Parts: sequence; structure tokens; C-alpha cells
Amino acid sequence: MFLHEDRIYYVRQQRWDDINQTPQGNLCVMNKDGSKVQVLIPRVKNYFTVHGDTIYYTDWDDRNIYRAGIDISDISI
Repeated sequence: MFLHEDRIYYVRQQRWDDINQTPQGNLCVMNKDGSKVQVLIPRVKNYFTVHGDTIYYTDWDDRNIYRAGIDISDISI
């Protein structure tokens, strides 16, 4: 979970990775008060970080590391 510019980024768990013992699900964002929950990126492993205006995350299918703009623009490996 990360706090960035008064918004909380987290993975809403849908399943469990039996190998690494980490949750997997949708990367979501919400206001600090819990309002305005939005799914940003589906099918993400719990490995993600927010740095500046970029989100770095691991996809649960191919396990590649991706990056996307904080507004979900420019998704790339």
C-alpha cells in the first residue's frame, strides 16, 4: 500500500500466490477517507510501487515488470 498525493494505492486481493505467499488482484486507488475507489490495473501481483507520476508493477500472468503513468497512460514493459 502506498500513499501518494493524498490517495492510497493498494492491491484488492482476488487470489493468493501459492509460490511467493503474496496476494494478487486489481491495483486500486482511493481517497484517504476511503471514497472514490477506482480499479486502475487488473491482474497485478502485490509487487508494485508509486514513484513520482509513475506506477511500477508486476503482472500476475507473465510476471513481467510494467510501468504506467499515474493516470494509467503509457503502459509498457
